[in-house]
Amino acid sequence: MRAAIKMIANAHNILFLGPALRRTHTPATGIWCRQRGNSEITIENCVLHNNTASGVFYEIGERATIRNNVIYENGSRGVYLSNSGDCQVLGNLVSTITA
Repeated sequence: MRAAIKMIANAHNILFLGPALRRTHTPATGIWCRQRGNSEITIENCVLHNNTASGVFYEIGERATIRNNVIYENGSRGVYLSNSGDCQVLGNLVSTITA
């Protein structure tokens, strides 16, 4: 799967602050963090829309904060957490799944 922004293993203390991501390639996610070792990732004040898969997909990581984002008209999910621990999803506006 593709993503507009894709983090792979062992990323730490990363802040995504305010990017607007839309209409990624098919199938694709706006921001996808995957693989063991990712931690302390913050996704904040972003606008993620019209992606063909999820707005945010956080997979096999820990200690993510997904906060105050506007996430709409994505293909599958607004925010998807998979096999990840100690994550916070706070104050996001999520609407309209298009699939």
